[in-house]
Amino acid sequence: MKEAWKVLEFDRILTTLSTCAVSAEAQAALLALTPSADEVQCVHRMAETTEARRMLEQCGTPPFSLMENLTQHIALAQAGGMLTPEQLTGVARFAASCRRLTQYLRRGVDASPMLSAYAGELHDVSALAEAIDAAVQEDRLCDEASAELRSIRRKIVEQESALKENLNRPLKTQKAYLADSYLTQRQGRWVLPVQRRYQQQPTAKPPTSSPASTTQT
Repeated sequence: MKEAWKVLEFDRILTTLSTCAVSAEAQAALLALTPSADEVQCVHRMAETTEARRMLEQCGTPPFSLMENLTQHIALAQAGGMLTPEQLTGVARFAASCRRLTQYLRRGVDASPMLSAYAGELHDVSALAEAIDAAVQEDRLCDEASAELRSIRRKIVEQESALKENLNRPLKTQKAYLADSYLTQRQGRWVLPVQRRYQQQPTAKPPTSSPASTTQT
């Protein structure tokens, strides 16, 4: 039977069809399609294809959304794992696209009663999309995403403020050793800009005459 499919270039048809898929899962499903010898099934599929063409003409391209690794993200969340803000944003976009697709299918009920019936099989996940949008802004979790996160970030701010206050003291008391009068950050750490001549002499006495070099560490 498969030899006959090759003669009819059925594999080329599937390959061409798979290029229309918007996800790896859909592409795999299309490539796995096989011809049917059931007359009732063939008539039903041809009717669906005719209606799909009519819906495209009347309603335009359906609002499909590409979501890479969606299955893995859902599995991770179900197992109690943590999704990154970027992953959550992607899930929210997909959830929003599900709502738009439901609206699209219902709008095309006159053009395709059979395809419009699929709208009833799509779950309403609008609440999920709204919850993620409220907690994640520009791929970053908002402080108000949870009371615990708000408390942790407040403590971080307080600790950073205390650290900067401690580091500012040498800026006032050890000016002769320093190249600048302000703190800098390197690789995520606060550093004091010590003059090059004193970098290897932590116990050296400050100069009393000539101006110092301003090379920083």
